[in-house]
Amino acid sequence: MRQLLIVDDEKNIRCGLRAMIERGAAGRYDIHLACDAFEALDMIASMKIEILITDIRMPELDGIGLIKKLQEFRPRPAIVIVSGYDDFSYARAAIRYEVNEYLLKPVIREELAEVLERIEEELNVQDSNLHPGMEQLYTVCEQAEVTVDDAFLQPTSDIIPIQKENEGIERALQYIHDNYSHNINMMMVSSKVSFNYSYFSQAFRDYTGENFVSYLKQLRINKAKELLRDTEDRIYEIAGRSGFGNTKNFNRVFRESEGVSPLEYRNQQKLLTTLMEQ
Repeated sequence: MRQLLIVDDEKNIRCGLRAMIERGAAGRYDIHLACDAFEALDMIASMKIEILITDIRMPELDGIGLIKKLQEFRPRPAIVIVSGYDDFSYARAAIRYEVNEYLLKPVIREELAEVLERIEEELNVQDSNLHPGMEQLYTVCEQAEVTVDDAFLQPTSDIIPIQKENEGIERALQYIHDNYSHNINMMMVSSKVSFNYSYFSQAFRDYTGENFVSYLKQLRINKAKELLRDTEDRIYEIAGRSGFGNTKNFNRVFRESEGVSPLEYRNQQKLLTTLMEQ
């Protein structure tokens, strides 16, 4: 089953594309969703995404910016751009960064199915071209195994010592906890501790047990819950203080995480406190 990632800042479009694919190619893809380019980069850095379907116009880092960052990744996923604008500048950028397909909104199910079928053919050809050399590769790896093991027992300047890596992640965590209420992302934090973006993603996951986006989101949720319980601040004020930016986004993310709206959560906590005091 291939790993496929859909990136769009509009939830109804993400879910709509997923539904189209699931109806037309049931069981073929393990489909993941990301609401922005930074979450997508985190996912791509931590799992083997083979096909990426991304919107062009997204806040902060748009689809072209995302595709540009993907030039650093190997292997790079097959890329499908989805745009509501038949704009030559987008098409030119798509050619420059070797995008596989370009779809215009509203996406038609049959066109999406044809695009995915073409990409499947390309990926199958790539897979078949890899197979003849695999046996030789395994032999080389077996012969090199002892040498590699010996190399890792020796200190080397090319490998970041685990202590320095942990210190870097601890500094990153301190920065996140100090700045979660601001507009921060993994690219910014990895730069603060002078780690390569993809290296930082894996090191962060190894140290914390979860990816950057999930960690930051849960931290913000927990801080919001504290403010909802312990203050009389208005919902829009708590949204800003906990890093969600606006009330609409705050309500959506909070409900997805907790199953209730922020206001419902506050009322539940007040009721629970009243019952405990009786």
